[in-house]
Amino acid sequence: ERRFRPDGYFRIWYRHRLYSFFVELDRSTMSLSRFQSKVHTYLEFARLGFYERRFGVKHFRVLVIVPSAARLENLKQAVEKVTSGIFWFTTMEQTAENKVLSPIWQRAGSMGFFFLVNTESA
Repeated sequence: ERRFRPDGYFRIWYRHRLYSFFVELDRSTMSLSRFQSKVHTYLEFARLGFYERRFGVKHFRVLVIVPSAARLENLKQAVEKVTSGIFWFTTMEQTAENKVLSPIWQRAGSMGFFFLVNTESA
């Protein structure tokens, strides 16, 4: 049985929609294979319904905040070997500039930058 210990968790309501996020603060101390193990744990947490039973909603994202663009690319590629969903990446510098809701996020399985929440009119 894997231990599930995210670095953080939060929810926000935005335009009548609830968004749920786990947070992983990476300090470049974890090997890529160990991080992939964490990815499997998150996927299992969702697939087996543990998240839905505990929090009452089905979907969540995992926000991975890293110290550098190089580390971001390495972790993103490692995650993409396992899944193309739920993992979003940015650098500590971007979040330090209070741009969390801005298009600073890169998604596993996708190219480009994305807003954290759907900013289109409801």
